[in-house]
Order: sequence, then structure tokens, then C-alpha cells
Amino acid sequence: MDDRPDRSWAVVSIGAVALVVAVGASGVLSLDHLGAIQAPGCGGKSDCHSAMSSKWGSIPLSSGTPGWPVAFAGFAYYAAMLVGWISSGGSPGGALRWMARLGLLGSLFFIGVIFVEKMFCPYCIASHAANLAFVGASEVGARKVRPRSFGKGLVAALAVLVSATGALAIAEGETKAAATLKSETELDASTAEMIKRGKPKQPAAPTNKPAGQPAAAPPIVIPTVFTGRYRMGPEVAPIRIVMFTGYQCPDCRKMEPQVAELLKSRKDISVSIKHFPFCPDCNRHTPTNMQANGCWAARAAEAAGILKGTDGFKKMHEWLFSRAGSFTNVELSAKLAELGWDANEFTMTMQGPTTLRNVQTDIEEAVVLGLHYTPFVFINGVELKGWNAEGALTRAVERLSAANLEPAGPDADRPARAGDKFVADWRESIAMAWPKRNPNVNLGPENARVKVTLFGDLLEPTTKDADKTIRQAMAGRDDIWYEFRYFPVDKTCNPSLPKTLFPQACRAARAAQAAGVLGGTDAYWKMHEWIQANQKTFSDAAVKAAAASFGLKPDEFMKSMDSEEVGKAVSTDADIGRRIGIPEIPRIFINGKLVPRWNLPGGFILETIIEEASKPEPPK
Repeated sequence: MDDRPDRSWAVVSIGAVALVVAVGASGVLSLDHLGAIQAPGCGGKSDCHSAMSSKWGSIPLSSGTPGWPVAFAGFAYYAAMLVGWISSGGSPGGALRWMARLGLLGSLFFIGVIFVEKMFCPYCIASHAANLAFVGASEVGARKVRPRSFGKGLVAALAVLVSATGALAIAEGETKAAATLKSETELDASTAEMIKRGKPKQPAAPTNKPAGQPAAAPPIVIPTVFTGRYRMGPEVAPIRIVMFTGYQCPDCRKMEPQVAELLKSRKDISVSIKHFPFCPDCNRHTPTNMQANGCWAARAAEAAGILKGTDGFKKMHEWLFSRAGSFTNVELSAKLAELGWDANEFTMTMQGPTTLRNVQTDIEEAVVLGLHYTPFVFINGVELKGWNAEGALTRAVERLSAANLEPAGPDADRPARAGDKFVADWRESIAMAWPKRNPNVNLGPENARVKVTLFGDLLEPTTKDADKTIRQAMAGRDDIWYEFRYFPVDKTCNPSLPKTLFPQACRAARAAQAAGVLGGTDAYWKMHEWIQANQKTFSDAAVKAAAASFGLKPDEFMKSMDSEEVGKAVSTDADIGRRIGIPEIPRIFINGKLVPRWNLPGGFILETIIEEASKPEPPK
């Protein structure tokens, strides 16, 4: 009989702790994927988001279906190994040890991906590093154990693996069902509006009434005809699709097969393509270069249209989408030769001012119409919401076709401008609520009909503008209540952010909160205004002097700034902002509903929504 001692307590503990870390890290990513939380540091431009949304973030299952998230696979695997490890007393059988070794290969592979792709997701790194530690502990201790049965710990591990995978599958299904329901609801509403605005086709009758007489125009009218430069399909049609798109936009690429099939199978539609690449080379409205070749792809399509008309535009459009908008000069030259086009003429046209002007005209029009993302789709002048539902564009066209609408030209389509769209988006959004703050330093009566909440950073210039706009709107009114919530762009007190932009932002928030604690509402808003007026020169010394000018004792004020009570108030606000998924600041809510845009040039969106919110609820 082998009298070697069992695995040491230290080795067993190291293996268990390592697996707990791996389960925790992968569990956070799994909850983030399901929308249950927003993992700290996993915002829209973070390495975590990039990793989860990349081709490495899911395991392919079958063609045409979404893959299984790697975070899910990791969570189920680590949980299974943890239970197997504990149930075997840290002495698993050979089968479980081989599972651990296979898991090691997986972790090494993904660590390689992390460094090659430069997606340094802290949760991914933590889970794989912990797995390496576990396997190391397992292998080091393997030489010190008595012979064990081959399958020890395996049954428990497999049971957890199956049950965890099943539970995640159910949760994933429920999440997708909720998203689908939202998309379907929006799709139904927008198609109903299209049918409502259209005019049903009437049977021929012996009257002199002109066919296709337009319905009454909406109150705000786009001053130009709403159509593209290279329209595919008839000018006069019962169904007229206008789509703002980008050749490097993943969702646009998913929509394209529906467009192609509709053009192939139907004669009663027209399709116009307009451009909105998220690339600052041609788009002044997007400071971040999300689509590096987006502008040149759009200009290539425009060059094809200029030289070869609609047919040329269509061919280049299809080729660009087939390549996700990416091409080299060599690849473009090869395609031009295949089409029999003159490469020099094409290049000169593409690089000329006309293509840039055309693309930028589309971009400015999209902004006027309130574009948030692409694809931005209109049918008969009405925005197609819920476009991400399965086959949404195709089904919308089928519903309109069944309504037997009168053919019309593009002059009949009058999409709402951004102002109307943003007010409508606010009206249709779901109201949210969050805990009240203490102390109460808000402006306006608690029972006001209009309740405004701004999440922002006291050192961020646009937050200052939004705060000023809100308080100007309150002037002379007693039906508005306003609260400012802290969302400092400073990882010191807001660790969910990918990076710090204003290193003193947490101190500024603490200063305002401390003033409110010591001096009440009046002192809070004096400090609030002083901080925003001195954003570039804010410091502890300056704010201490300011506190004295507001009647606060400087030393007591600084002590309050550093207190646990004040720090908790600031971090609580930041945590609320994280939980409701704030992607940018300032973020304004009126009566709990998000205001999608408040600072449209030349518009008064915020004031308009406040007026709307102040009206009595219509009887049900």
C-alpha cells in the first residue's frame, strides 16, 4: 500500500481560491453579457467590450446562429472544476485532471489572443491567470497523492457543467426574448405609422379627383426631396426605402441581404442609399474613428455612381459590403479591372471634391434627422424602428404591400426632423427610478410635475452647459424639480470607467457634497456654481478658500470632504449611473425618461420636453 500523504492543505487551498477567482471573473462577464449588470471597466469603448464583441468572444455553433459566449463556457467550466476539486478533497481522478489540462490549453490560447489583439480585458486576464494557478497547483500536488480512481470528482463536475450551461442557456433565451419583444413592438408601431401616413390605393372611379393626392404635411418638413442620388427601383413606387448606412457597420452589413433580396424579388419598391461612416476623415460628428476605411468606402461608391450611374453605384455598393468596406489600392484596382473600368479615372474621381461633398451632405442630413446609429432606415418617410428584429425590413415591406398603398414619388416623404424625433423618443421611452439622496439639496418643490435629473461631472464643460440650460428653463416656474447626480469621469471614485479624463473630478464632487452636508441647499449650489466656473483651476487649496467665502469653516469643510459619508454619496451616484448604463455625459432624465439629445444646434429640445412633461396626463 502506498503510504504517501494526501495533498497538502496549502495546495488544496490555492487550487480552490484560484478557481473561485476564475468563477467570479467569468461570472461578471456573463452577467454583463446578459444585461444584468454593467461590469466596471466594461463600457462601450473598453477592452472588455471589444473582447466580448469580437470574433473571439463567442464559440461558433452553426451557420446563421449566434455563437455561445466564451464567458458562459468559462463560467460553466470553472464552476464544474471547482465543485469537482472540492468534492474530491483536492485529489481528483485522472479524468478530471485531463479536463484541467485541456482547460489549460484553452487559457493559453486566449491569453495569446489577448496579447496579439491587444484586448486587455481585466476579467479575461484574471480568469485565465487563475486557471493557470489552479492547474499548477493540481500538477504540483499530483505527485503527493495516493492512487485515486480515474473518475473521482468527475460526476460532480459534469453535473455542475451541465446544470450551469442549461441555466445560462435559459437566461440567454429570456434576455433575447425581451430584446426581441422590444424590437417587435417598435417594428409594429413604425409600420403602423407608415400605413397611417400612406394612402390606400383606391379602385378606379369616374371622378376628376387627382390620383395620389398627398395627405396633410407634418408640421416640420425637410426642405429637400428625400431620396438618394442613385435610386434603385422606380421613382414613383408605393414603398420607398431610404437607408443611411456605412460599409464598415456590422449591423448595416446584416441588413444588406434583405435589401438585395427585396430589390431582386419586388418591382414595387425603390431603395436609396445614403452614407454615414463613423470616421472623422469625413464626418465631423464622430470624434472617434470607429470605421477606419469608412469614408473612402463611401467615396468609392460615390465615384462609381458619378462615372457609371445607378448600375455602377449598385455594383460598387455590393462589392464594398462583401468586403465589410475594407480594401487596399491593389484590391480596388483589381476590382475595377474586372468591371472593365478605367482605374486612373476612377481614382481621380474618388479623390476629388465631389465625392467628399456628397458623403458629407448625407452626413449632415442624417444629423438633421436625429441619427444615433446606423443603419438608420426610413420607409415612406417614417423611421423604421425595431430594424434589428428578425427580417424586420422584409416584414415591414410585406405589411405595406398588403395595405395596397398608392404609388408616390419621393416628394411625398417628409421625415421628422431631429427635434421631433428626440421628443418622440423621450415620450416613448420607459421611465426609470433610483433611490433618493441625502441630504436633499435639490432645487424646486418635491411635488413638482416635472422632475429633472442630470448625471454629470462638475469639471466637464458640456455638463456645465446642460446644467445652465436646465436652470434657465426653471426661471419663473414652480413646476420643475432638479437634482444633480455625480458621475465623475475619474476612476478614483468611478472605477467602472475605462479611463480618467478629469483627475480632480472626484474631489470636485466631494466638495459640492460636503458643502451640502455642512451648509444645506444654499451652500451646495454656491459651491456647485463655483466649481463649474473654475473647472480648469480647481484644486483643494482653491476650493478651501471658496468654502470660507460661502460661510463654511475651511478646516471643517476639508474634513467633511474626506469623510466616509461624503465619499459614499459620490460613489453611490456613480454606481447608479453605472447600473443604468450611462455611456456618456451629461445624461439627462425628465420624469425618469431619458432625453436622448438635449443640445441640438438651433433647437430647444430640453425646453420642449419640459413643456411636454408639464402637461397633465391625458385621460385613459
